Amino acid sequence: MSGTPALPASLIVAGGYLAWFGIHYWRTDVAWPSDPVKAVLTGRPIPTAGPDKMREMPLGPLHPITVAPTPTSNAIGTASGGLLSGARVMSQQDIRTLWTSAGGNPAVANTAAAIAMAESSGRTDALSQNPDGGTNVGLWQLDTRGVGAGYSVEQLRDPATNARVAVMGSLNGANWSPWQTYVEGTYRKFL
Repeated sequence: MSGTPALPASLIVAGGYLAWFGIHYWRTDVAWPSDPVKAVLTGRPIPTAGPDKMREMPLGPLHPITVAPTPTSNAIGTASGGLLSGARVMSQQDIRTLWTSAGGNPAVANTAAAIAMAESSGRTDALSQNPDGGTNVGLWQLDTRGVGAGYSVEQLRDPATNARVAVMGSLNGANWSPWQTYVEGTYRKFL
């Protein structure tokens, strides 16, 4: 008689898989069909649009977006500010236009732009470290381990991608709880 008994080996493999599944289910931003149940069990609001839609969206913009520089949105150089060449500071009006062009609800465009201004001061290249170990990127400071999970820093630096992910991550402006400036209310000074 050689080899490992089949039943104990099968139980060990099944237990390992269930442990892996449990860790990924409860500790990541992976979208699962049972997310409404998870939300109820963890005391969060029930999602109205499944986060799995974020993973299905193409990386290109939903609509053609062209944001022309205006007197209040300009390019920033690297000479003194230490910012990347080609980085831009967008006006609040440009950000409102960007939000709606990315499919965002026009009724919340002012709030979306105010949050972006509070998060990044309108800088398309804004970067900061998040306490969760991720990097906050772009206009809406999307966390690479949170709302911006699944996208690279370079992808999130693109204003069109940043806006589209912010639209999806905020459930089209219905849930701003992942944004600290919203939770603290500091965005209000830009309304």
